[in-house]
Amino acid sequence: MAIAHLQTFLTRPISQIPRFVTGFWFALSLAASSFYSLPVVSQALSHEYLVSDDGRQHLFWMRRFLDSGLFPKDAIADYFQSVAPLGYQGFYWIFAQLGIDPLDVAKIIPFPLAVLATGFAFGLMLEIFPIPSAAFFSSVLLIQNLWMRDDLASASARAFLNPLFLAFLYFLMRRKTPSMLLSLLGVGYFYPQYLLVAAGVLLLFPRNPLQNLSFPGSPSQRGNAGGEDSVFFGGNLFKHLPPVENLLALALCGAILLPYALKSSDFGSAFSLVEARHLPEFQPGGRTAYFAKDWGRFWLSGSRTGLQPALDPPLLCLGLLLPLWLRGRSPLKSHLHHIYIVSALVISSLMWFFLAHLLAFRLHLPSRYTQHSLRIALSIAAGIAIVWILESLWGWAKPSSQRFRGGVAVAVTMAIFGYLAAYPFSLGNYPKTNYIVGSHPQLYEFFQQQPKDTLIASLSPEANNLPSFAQRSIFVGYEYAIPFHRGYYNLLRQRAIALLEAHYTPDETELRQFVEAHDIDFFLIDADAFSPEYLLESRWRRSYPQETDEVRRRLLAGETPALQGFLETCGRFYNEDRTENLAVVAKSCIVKAELK
Repeated sequence: MAIAHLQTFLTRPISQIPRFVTGFWFALSLAASSFYSLPVVSQALSHEYLVSDDGRQHLFWMRRFLDSGLFPKDAIADYFQSVAPLGYQGFYWIFAQLGIDPLDVAKIIPFPLAVLATGFAFGLMLEIFPIPSAAFFSSVLLIQNLWMRDDLASASARAFLNPLFLAFLYFLMRRKTPSMLLSLLGVGYFYPQYLLVAAGVLLLFPRNPLQNLSFPGSPSQRGNAGGEDSVFFGGNLFKHLPPVENLLALALCGAILLPYALKSSDFGSAFSLVEARHLPEFQPGGRTAYFAKDWGRFWLSGSRTGLQPALDPPLLCLGLLLPLWLRGRSPLKSHLHHIYIVSALVISSLMWFFLAHLLAFRLHLPSRYTQHSLRIALSIAAGIAIVWILESLWGWAKPSSQRFRGGVAVAVTMAIFGYLAAYPFSLGNYPKTNYIVGSHPQLYEFFQQQPKDTLIASLSPEANNLPSFAQRSIFVGYEYAIPFHRGYYNLLRQRAIALLEAHYTPDETELRQFVEAHDIDFFLIDADAFSPEYLLESRWRRSYPQETDEVRRRLLAGETPALQGFLETCGRFYNEDRTENLAVVAKSCIVKAELK
């Protein structure tokens, strides 16, 4: 009797179980999502100076919404504002109008985004396979995988994609046209390139999503050797034209994407693949590594070029067994209604993945079209596969009077749940946030007291944090040197080379000319910046190997940079506080030396 109750609780569809069972699994899914998300928010709120790694690029300029005087004539801020999707900008702009700092919003937003993603994933699974435990496994595996990346914690545009795209899929299958169109608007104005994947799904989606499915080996398939209805393998995807509501959604996708297609960037066109091959930034170890020597890494796991199948946590790998289940015999298959949405999603993603490779950089990065979709597809497949395993296991145990079989079933079930719950804690960095915590509050406060048009030149990695923590512009920063648009790349390249030369020139006149020409107000200098080893280990060497090696050669030859002398005579922080490994040299100090 106990086995029968457990089997009902674990493997029965919602039509055969009390309503509270579905509520239990849904609440358990949301509880798991909250369990992973709340510590992240707690960590974020515990530091005054904290920002996600990607937030340093995509969030800092939004403080213009609070104070229009910040970052005046700042090409870096202008660039990242120009590439930010309109919906993403508008979201933070609304909070800024209420007087709330966008960087504070970014610390909190991962929690509701994670909960929304979990909720829509649960609902999506019930539409495909209305067994609550399967929806639980699917949604929890999805959110576990999401927290193995820094997408949610980044609070960047991609953090919003998963809940929005899951909502689109959910409302599409529910045939809730207004809600589907609204979610498409969200996808389009937060992560517009994913409208291409959505458009592919809309084209491939069958006309009657509520029809019952049949599979090879089922009664309706007998005598049908061709397997025309085997929709999981694509046999039924092109049988019908899209319904009217899908055509309406496609028109909306086109209307949103058209301005992007016609718009030309103020920072030049994108590099071609041939041009990128000659830029060190795109090589292995470069700022935006694209090419790889290893074939498998390039096509499978490359962060910008690979398919990136979501195979972690390991239980997701069970999703690869789904095709075997579809070809077998199981009473649960009669409850499977919408599995072809997985086919449509995978096919659309793969199509755009290969087109992005073919049209390199014109459709941005290939991996962006598969990493999110494959995560959703595999989590759906894994949820079904786990319930299939449990159904087979409990079916094996139920007819037997032997306690041994029941004990084995209980043990395996507990092992699955235990592994699902415990696996994340075996990881060294979970949940993954990539948060940057500022370690120089006195420095940030010093710069905050300077005029808003202050410009800081620095080769130090700490310079990457100043726009976010000090709210002041930097001349150039390695983290901001994104090499996609020619105009922006060339500008930052010229600045980086000019700064390298000025930083290490022995000629005081040349140093002053650089300061005056670019209106530099301060230099921020690492304490060991004038040692040859500093440049050898610097990230700048990845992008500018010839320039940094030449400077290093001069340092090894005994040449003394002019800036080093000013560091010793009028550097702040370095002399005042030995706990700081940074020094600040003001423009006024360098100019006064010339007058003397």
